[in-house]
Amino acid sequence: MIQSITTWLKNFFVKTWQFFASVVVVIIVFISQFHDFKSPDMALEVTSVKATSSQPIDLIKLNELSSLKFIVSYGYPSIIPQREMEFSPEEIDRSLLIFKNRIISLSTEIEHTEKKLAFGFSGADQKTILNQLADLHDNDSTSYQRFFMSTASRSLSNSQESNTEKKIDSLKEKITDSLESKRRERDNLNIKYDQANKDWTEFKSTVMPSRTKLVITCAVGNQGSGATSLKPQALFRANLGEGNYLDFSMKMSDYDSSPEAATLQPQSYKVIKFESDEIQSMTAADRDRFKSFLGNASPARLFVSDVRGEVYESNSVPFSPGVYEQKMFDALKQFASSKTR
Repeated sequence: MIQSITTWLKNFFVKTWQFFASVVVVIIVFISQFHDFKSPDMALEVTSVKATSSQPIDLIKLNELSSLKFIVSYGYPSIIPQREMEFSPEEIDRSLLIFKNRIISLSTEIEHTEKKLAFGFSGADQKTILNQLADLHDNDSTSYQRFFMSTASRSLSNSQESNTEKKIDSLKEKITDSLESKRRERDNLNIKYDQANKDWTEFKSTVMPSRTKLVITCAVGNQGSGATSLKPQALFRANLGEGNYLDFSMKMSDYDSSPEAATLQPQSYKVIKFESDEIQSMTAADRDRFKSFLGNASPARLFVSDVRGEVYESNSVPFSPGVYEQKMFDALKQFASSKTR
């Protein structure tokens, strides 16, 4: 009797357990139709906000920058074909700096020769003066002229002829003529530099802002157990206060050439860049607001979506190029200082 009751209870509990287990399985299967347990868990952090020119500057097409052609090709005109005069703003800035340094170097050479010519020969005999003038003329001459001077004037300076003073006067005259030629060259380069720098400064202040585009660098992490792929479109919104917003339609950089860059596997991270259209594509009112608010502390966020239709937002960053990066540098400096105490 006891054995039969035990057997019945055992069968009852086994069947009951099987029933509840089946119910749980059915519920899980049913829920899984509406929820993916292997879902991604996305996190976005904007690490850089930059405003940069979207296109190189074509010096052939832009007549207002024709003065820059001489600057960028100075010193190596045969290397740069006249039909290929497209440069980034950074390259033009660098060319202007190199050109300016060349003028400074030329001025230094002129001053050195002038001082040497005026005060460098006091108390010396005529033979020493002649040799020093020959050295000075060598430094101011071309390689051909240097060879000529070394074979002509040097041999004359070693001779015992009585016209040494005439040779000194002749060398001084040649050096003076060379100095005058260098002064004219320096003045001419200064005029060209001043005009080119003026045109470039005006272009950067009036035209470049309309050719600017925003570039947002974002660290994207997938901390979930499922893979996903981001859509190339994004929205960067700057909160201007009092319910006013400035929206930028962004597109993932290089998405057309390598769409796999948008795919994030589980437990993976990527650095992705988003770019806006040129600011000149905005309405006049939005362009004015962009110029007014870019660089202030207005908070801004990046919004992206994936192929599942989920929308993700980034951290809040200042609507200002370089400010977020500076905050990170300051935080790292503070941490480093705390470790060195």
